Amino acid sequence: MGGIGLLEFSIVLDVMRADPYTILVHDIHHVKHYRSMQRIRSDSRFRILGESDHGGWAIAKYVPGGSSQDQ
Repeated sequence: MGGIGLLEFSIVLDVMRADPYTILVHDIHHVKHYRSMQRIRSDSRFRILGESDHGGWAIAKYVPGGSSQDQ
């Protein structure tokens, strides 16, 4: 998601809403990506697969139609 902020992340959510995908977010401490990570953490359709606070990145799986915790 290099250079993509919250607006673009929202577009990804809208366009990909019906399809499963995996997303890598880098520089999660920057405000534009921090807000995207807040949305990922609060949405049960996402499951965080890996994350590095020190490295500032996260990878998450999106599963439409319910909780990705069960997928």
